[in-house]
Amino acid sequence: MAPPRFPPSSSAARLPPRSTPPEPRPSPPAAAAGAAALAPGSLEEVLLQAAFDGNLRLVRKMARVLDEGDGRRLGDKVGAVKDSNGVRALHLAAGRGSLPVCGYLLEELRVDIDAVEDRGETALTFAINSGNADMVRYLLDHGADTEKLNNDGLTVLHFASGEGV
Repeated sequence: MAPPRFPPSSSAARLPPRSTPPEPRPSPPAAAAGAAALAPGSLEEVLLQAAFDGNLRLVRKMARVLDEGDGRRLGDKVGAVKDSNGVRALHLAAGRGSLPVCGYLLEELRVDIDAVEDRGETALTFAINSGNADMVRYLLDHGADTEKLNNDGLTVLHFASGEGV
């Protein structure tokens, strides 16, 4: 399976038939609140692009910039950044197989490993769909939930059996 493109074509908004696993679909980032699109070059958009690219240095830098000292935990702030489809930095890094970025997000910032995007897919699903067994193993070793249901009522095990991971 080819790695996802950033940003995808406009056809990425269509959902796959129920019998096929979802494709990782990074898209133009949108505000964490969900309604308004992020401005091109915004901190949040740069963070998501850096995660997609596997650029750990830039992910760290954007995380530091997002830390406004408002009392919220940095991992919560970074974990709340998502695109218009609810895809977060961990989804993007896992889908692209970036162990260093995933390690930073999970081990240092402690973002939610089981956070879901709009279709109910977790970072583990993105890793399975990319066919990266090392990333799948890493996420499982760090507590990814294999029983979590997506919006279609399927678990990651359904996708793993289809991908042969």
